Amino acid sequence: MSKRHTYDLCPVLKSASRKAWRDVRRAHCENETIGEESLTDYILLRMKWMAKPGTLFIKKFPHIVESVVGADWEWWFISPAGAWGMRVQAKKRSLKPNGEPKYRAIEDRPEALTQATKLIRCAKLSSYPIPPV
Repeated sequence: MSKRHTYDLCPVLKSASRKAWRDVRRAHCENETIGEESLTDYILLRMKWMAKPGTLFIKKFPHIVESVVGADWEWWFISPAGAWGMRVQAKKRSLKPNGEPKYRAIEDRPEALTQATKLIRCAKLSSYPIPPV
């Protein structure tokens, strides 16, 4: 694992996402799957490892909390100028037989729509401003 740390988290997220997507496609080619939770863990850990210490705080929610707040995790980006937090509900893309991403509208996924509604409602009720993503 690289010891390189950075304040700029965009390249870190892009790198983690590219690597995760590469592994999802590779698993697909071998008729295997990588679960949504495993992908989340992988990407969040890579971000944590590559971010400059003290610039990223991640709090994953246990399933019981996720079912109430509608979020998989909350993260805070911290800089000398201040901190900005978000609650995130992630969804794993499905793949077509050829390995390309298959997009589905949220309206076609009732469970995702319910989670999104919970996420927005709980973000509005939060004691501190935190946008849902």
